Amino acid sequence: MNSAFPKLTYLNMSQNYLEGPIPSKISSIHLHNLDLSHNFLFGGVPSDLAIGSPVLAYLRLSHNKLKGQIFPKDVKPKMLFFLFLNGNNFEGPLPCNMFITSLIVLDASNNNFSGEIPRCIRDNTRLLQLDLSKNHLKGSIPVEICNLKLIQVLAISENRLSGFIPSCVNSLPLEHIHLQKNQLGGELEHALFNLSSLITLDLGYNNFTGSIPHTIGSLNTLNYLLLSNNQFEGEIPTEICMLNKLSIVDLSFNKLYGSLLPCLSYLTQAKKDTEISKTNYPTTSRRSWITFLAWMRLKRHYHDSHGFLSDIFLMDVETQVQFSTKRNSYTYKGSILKYMSGMDLSSNRLTGEIPVELGKMSNIPALNLSHNHLIGRIPNTFSNLQKIESLDLSYNNLNGSIPVGLLELNSLAVFSVAYNNLSGAVPDFKAQFGTFNKSSYEGNPFLCGYPLDNTCGIPKLSYTSKINGGEESSDLEDIQCFYIGFVVSYGAILLGLAAALCFNRYWRKAWFRMIEALMFYGYYFLLDNVVTPIKSIWYRNVG
Repeated sequence: MNSAFPKLTYLNMSQNYLEGPIPSKISSIHLHNLDLSHNFLFGGVPSDLAIGSPVLAYLRLSHNKLKGQIFPKDVKPKMLFFLFLNGNNFEGPLPCNMFITSLIVLDASNNNFSGEIPRCIRDNTRLLQLDLSKNHLKGSIPVEICNLKLIQVLAISENRLSGFIPSCVNSLPLEHIHLQKNQLGGELEHALFNLSSLITLDLGYNNFTGSIPHTIGSLNTLNYLLLSNNQFEGEIPTEICMLNKLSIVDLSFNKLYGSLLPCLSYLTQAKKDTEISKTNYPTTSRRSWITFLAWMRLKRHYHDSHGFLSDIFLMDVETQVQFSTKRNSYTYKGSILKYMSGMDLSSNRLTGEIPVELGKMSNIPALNLSHNHLIGRIPNTFSNLQKIESLDLSYNNLNGSIPVGLLELNSLAVFSVAYNNLSGAVPDFKAQFGTFNKSSYEGNPFLCGYPLDNTCGIPKLSYTSKINGGEESSDLEDIQCFYIGFVVSYGAILLGLAAALCFNRYWRKAWFRMIEALMFYGYYFLLDNVVTPIKSIWYRNVG
C-alpha cells in the first residue's frame, strides 16, 4: 500500500467487515490519521505501530475485539494526539505508556481494565478529554488528576471507585463530569461547585451524603444535574433556581425533605443553542480558549489538507446522560439530548402542596414527583404542561379530584396518580386518557368511573359544561348537600305538624286521645309482659 500510495496520510476503513489482526505492515505507511473502528479485528496492537509511524496523530481502534498490550513497554508515540480504544477487550492495569504526554483525547472506556488509576496520569498535562468509563477500576481518584490543567471532560463512570472526590478538582476547567455508578462517598461541601464552565454534573448511583451545597447556585452554565440514588438529605437549596440553563434535574432516590420550591418552575425552560459553527476552527463561543490553543498547536505540527482537525474540534463532545421517564430509563446523547428536559424528584421525603407555579413548565416532557409525602390537590395549572409526555404523581397523599383540564394534554403517554386519597370521577375516557388503564388510578378508594371497577353514583357533568361554567364537583360536596336537604325536610315536617295541632281543635283533641291510649296500652303491655314474669321468678326463687 505504501508503494501504491506513497503520499497516503489519511486512512479510514471504519464500519466495514474487516476481520483478523491488524497487519504489522501498516506501520510502514507514514500515516497521520488511522481509523479502523467498528470492525471485527482481534489480537493486539502491532508493536511497530508506535515506532514505525512517528507522525501518527490520530488513532481510532474503537469497537473491535482487540486485547493484549497497547504499545510496547517503555515506548510512547511522540506525536499521538487522539487515541480511541473504547469498546474492546483490553484488560489488566492501565499501562503508563498509554498516558502519552502529547495526548489531547484519550478514550479507553468499555474495556476490562482493572486496578487503580495510575499516578502517571499526571504526565498528561495537555489532556482535554479523558474517558475511562465502564471498566473495573477500583481505589480512589488520585490527586494527580488535578495536574491535568486543561481537562474539560472527565468520565470515569461505571467502575468501582471509592473514597472522596479530590477538592483540587475545583481548580480545573471542567465542562463535563461523569462519575456515576461508582462507590464514591462523603459530603460534597464546596467540592465541584466552583466550576464556572460546568455543563454536566452526573454523580448518580454513589454514596454521597450530607446536603446539596448552597454554592450550587454558582454553576451558572449547568445544563444537566444528576444526583440520584445517593444519600443526600436536607432541603432542596433555593440557589438551584438560579441555574437558568438547567434542562434535566434528577434528585430522585435520596432523603431530601421540605416543601417543593415554587421557583423550580423556572428550570428546564432554557432553550439550548443547536447551531454548530461552520468556521474552520473552534470558536471561543462554543469551546473555551483552551481548546482553541490546542487546535492551533495541532495545526503547527502537520498540514491538515483534509480539514480533518477542523471536523474533530467542530463536533460536540457527545455528552450522554441517563434519565428515567415513561417508567423506563433512557440514555440521551448527541443532538437528541439538546431537545430533552425533565425533572425527577421522586422517592424522597418531600412534603406540602404542589406549587401551582409548576404548571408554568410548558416545555417539559417529563415530571416525576411520586413516592413522596405531598398533600393537597393536583394544581389546575398542570393543564398548561402542553409538552408533557410522562406525569407521575403516584404514592403521595394528594386529595380532591383529578382536574378535567388534563384532558387537554395531547402529548401525555404515561400518567399515574395511583395510591393517593383522590376522590370523584376520573377524567373522561377519551383523547390520551383513553389509553390509560386502571393501574393509573388504583389505590384511591373514592375514585370512580371507567376504567375503574366502581361506577359513579351521580352522573358526571360533561367536560364542556365543566369548562364553560361552574367548578369541579366531588363526592364530598354531594354528601354535604344530602345532609342539608335531610335536616331541612325533617324540620319542615315537624313545624307543619305543630302548626296543625295549634290551630285545629279537633286534631288537637284526637292527638291527645291517641297519646293517652298509647300510654295506657304501653303501661299494661309492660305490666303483663315484663313486671309480672319477673315477680313470678323472684317469688319462686325465694320460696
